[in-house]
Amino acid sequence: MAETRTWTNGEPRAFEVTRDGRTVLFLRGTAKGRAQDLWAFDLGTGKTRLLAAARTLLGGAEERISAEEKARRERQRILDRGIATFTVARDGSQALVPLGGALHLVDVATGRSRRLAGTEGATDSRFSPDGRHVSFVRDHDLHACDLRTARVFAVTRGGTGAVPHAEAEFVAQEEMGRHTGYWWSPDSMRVVYQETDSRGVERRFIAEPSAPRQPPQPWSYPRPRVGTGHPRQPRRRPAARPGGRAACARRALPGAGP
Repeated sequence: MAETRTWTNGEPRAFEVTRDGRTVLFLRGTAKGRAQDLWAFDLGTGKTRLLAAARTLLGGAEERISAEEKARRERQRILDRGIATFTVARDGSQALVPLGGALHLVDVATGRSRRLAGTEGATDSRFSPDGRHVSFVRDHDLHACDLRTARVFAVTRGGTGAVPHAEAEFVAQEEMGRHTGYWWSPDSMRVVYQETDSRGVERRFIAEPSAPRQPPQPWSYPRPRVGTGHPRQPRRRPAARPGGRAACARRALPGAGP
């Protein structure tokens, strides 16, 4: 039972239906393993095909998970390895797969994939509504990749662990189920992002019982206790978002929009 997680290993999960209603994308692992792959089910033919295998995307290398991604998966209660999450472009032609510390673009029709250079360390990735950009958070700032030119650029600057940009704070993730801190405008011209000042939150350290000789490490996310300081919320909040200020990127994204 423990090896198969109460016989739930191998069950399909995380379903996404393309907008044309022809294909269902989902994740599935093996009966005795936690490494998941991306699959596609064709509603017209009733056939299922392997769209992207984690081992193939990794090129035989070991899967690497950053401390930020580990913390994010903990908040989302994700225990699986391999392809843990994915997003689909609005037109259903491509899937975005974060794996091995970088982002991979997968063609839904052919299964061909390519690693997006310059996206190492990315978390919270997704397509812009028009499908021309891929956005992600890295080092507490929001970045984007122009899929036509493969150019990666910073959308925000100056984010830190105490005052991050485009990241949902601990309370939003753990108690409210909100795991993102930025939102695209429908026309893909602007991005609204959250900025939270956690400098007044008590800093706590966590020890690893399995490694008693390892010094306690600070928590990845500031977690306030009752009676102590909480994340600071400025008086002006252009958008009603809990846990911090919602700010709009000051410039339109290069090449965005029609």
